[in-house]
Amino acid sequence: AVVAEATAAAATNPKVDAEIKKFTTMLKDSTVTPKSMDGVFSTVTGVYEIKLGEETYIGIVSRSYGYEIMGVYYILDANGAIVKMTADEIIFHAEYFATFAGLDEGAYKNGFVGLTKDTFDGSAAMIATATMSSEGVKSATNDIFAAFELVKGGA
Repeated sequence: AVVAEATAAAATNPKVDAEIKKFTTMLKDSTVTPKSMDGVFSTVTGVYEIKLGEETYIGIVSRSYGYEIMGVYYILDANGAIVKMTADEIIFHAEYFATFAGLDEGAYKNGFVGLTKDTFDGSAAMIATATMSSEGVKSATNDIFAAFELVKGGA
């Protein structure tokens, strides 16, 4: 009953459809279902079960604060390792900062693949001279690992 109630409540969130679409884009041919977020108190705004074939993943959305709110999306495997990461925007107001013209966003995002709560030390989040963006990604990453621990057992 609690899962049904949480699923119904999540379905009333206007961001749920957009978040489900983001995850199905990140992991093609997957099925995405909202999960309960009981006990999650952080920048995490959405937790999803993602099924692809026989594999089950957890999708977590964080809306962390840097200079503005940064929407960051992670897909974790059953062991809590990051499989994929993306963000609505990596650099806040990049048009004002010419130094970011050479940032390889694909390489930056791939730098998170395989990281776990035990191996993430914050350095993967660093973007040279982009302190606010770096801190936003670092906070989001720390929060998604904490949320994963809370929801991984079906809690």
